[in-house]
Amino acid sequence: MTYRQLRLKERSISYVCTTSHYIIPWNFDDPTTVHAELIKGEESHPLEYGEEFTVDCDEGMLTLLTDYNNSDSLHIFEGEQLKYIVKSSVKQSPKTLTRRLDDCMEEVNKIPPRIDRVEKEVKEEISKIPPKIDKVEKELKEEIKNTATLVQVHSLSLTDQIKTLDEHEKRLTETATKEDLSNLKDLYVTPDELNSILENTSSKIAKTQEAIKRLEQEIKDLKDASSSEVESLKKKLNNLVTVQEKLKKFEADIAELQNKPFVDLSPLNTKIDWVDTRIKALEARPPIDLTPIETKVKELEDIPDTLEKLKADKVAKAEIEKLESEVAKKEELKRLEAEIVKKADFDRLEAKAIEKKDLANLITTDGMRGYLEEHTANIEAEYKAIHARINTLEKTIENKIRSELRGRTTIRCAKLFTNYGLGHVIDATDIDNWQYPAENSGGHLSHSVASAIGLDAADKRRRWKVIGKTVGYYGSWHWLQEVID
Repeated sequence: MTYRQLRLKERSISYVCTTSHYIIPWNFDDPTTVHAELIKGEESHPLEYGEEFTVDCDEGMLTLLTDYNNSDSLHIFEGEQLKYIVKSSVKQSPKTLTRRLDDCMEEVNKIPPRIDRVEKEVKEEISKIPPKIDKVEKELKEEIKNTATLVQVHSLSLTDQIKTLDEHEKRLTETATKEDLSNLKDLYVTPDELNSILENTSSKIAKTQEAIKRLEQEIKDLKDASSSEVESLKKKLNNLVTVQEKLKKFEADIAELQNKPFVDLSPLNTKIDWVDTRIKALEARPPIDLTPIETKVKELEDIPDTLEKLKADKVAKAEIEKLESEVAKKEELKRLEAEIVKKADFDRLEAKAIEKKDLANLITTDGMRGYLEEHTANIEAEYKAIHARINTLEKTIENKIRSELRGRTTIRCAKLFTNYGLGHVIDATDIDNWQYPAENSGGHLSHSVASAIGLDAADKRRRWKVIGKTVGYYGSWHWLQEVID
C-alpha cells in the first residue's frame, strides 16, 4: 500500500519487536487517539485498532495482535490519523483469512459457557424462593403449635375436676358393694340438661360463623393491610383452628354416644321402691360440711398470679370451658351406663318396663334418639361449612403471599457509584440508575443514555444483592436482585 503521511505527531516512541506488550510512556484517556505502525525494512505498515492491536488506558499498555519478526520495529504515536493519497485496490492484511475465521470461532465458542453460567446463577437464585415460602409456612405451623400448648396449659385446670370425679367413683363403688343404689338419681343427665348442651353447641357454632365472616372481610382488606394487622389475622386464624379441633373432638364423642349399644334397664324395676327408700334415708342424713372447700377457694382467690393466669386469653378460655363441660358430661353419662350394666344382676331381675319416668325417658324413648340424630346432622352440616371456609381462607392467604412475591425476584442491571463484588448487599443509595450495557459502533460495551432509567420510590426502599457483573471497555455493570426478608 502506497500512502503519504499527513499527520502531526504529538507524542511518539519506537520499539524493536521482541514481545507482544509495549509500554506507552504518557497519559491518555481515549485509546482511539493512539496509533501504531509496523516498520519492515524501509516500508511502514499502519495497524488497525481492535484487529491488529489493542490499548489499555489504565495500564498504559499496547498489545500486538498481529504477527511480527524480530527484525521489525514498532512505532507508537499519538496524533492525527493517517490520510492516504494513493490506495491499492486490495488491502494486504498481515492475518490470513483462515486465522481470522478461527479467531471469530473462538469468540463464538466463549458465548455459550457465559450464557450457561448466567442461566445457572439465575436458577440458583430462583431455587431459593421456595425455601423462603416454606419458612413462612413453618412459622405459621409453629404459631398453631404454640396455641395448642396454651390450650394444654389451660387444660391443667381440670385436675381438680378429675379428682372430684375419682372421689365420686370411689363413693359409687362403695355404695354398690353395699347394694346401695340410692345415688342413681344424681348420676344421669336429664333430657333438659342434654337439650341445654345442644343449644350451647348451636350458639357456639353461630359465634364461629360470625368470626369467619369477620375474617373474610379482613382478608378483602388484606391488600393494604400493615404487618401488625397481618399478625392480628394470624392470631385469629389460630384461634379458629383451635375451635375447629375442639368441634371435631365433640363430634366424635357424640358419634360414640349414639353408637353405644342399647341398655335395657327394665330389670331394675323391682328395685325402684327399695331405691326410693334408700334415697329418703340419705336425705335424712346431716349435710356435708363444705367449710374446708370454701376456705381453699378463698385462698386461691387471694393469689394474684393465679387470677392473672385465669383471666388471660378470655375468649379462648371461654370456648375451652364450654367444650370441656360438654365433653365431661358425655363421658360421665357413658361411664354411668357402663357402671349400671356392670353392677346390675340381670339373671335375678325380671324383664319389665321401667315405670320411673326420669330413668325410662333417658335412653329408651324414641323421641330422645330422634332428637339426638337431628341435632347431630345439624352439627355435621355446620362443621362441613366451617371446614370449607377455612380451606378458602388458606387458599386466599397462599395467593396473597405469592402475589406479594411475584415480580420481586427479577434480575436487573444497574450502574453503581462503587464497584462491589459478588454477593455484596447494597442499598438504593449506591445505585446510579438502571441501565443495560450496549455495543457501540466500535464493537465495545459502553453506556446507553437512552436506556437509563431512574429509581422509583419502591426501589429506593429496598435492598439489593449483587449476583453478577459485566465488565466492558468503558465501564462495568452490576446485575442485582432484591433481597426479600
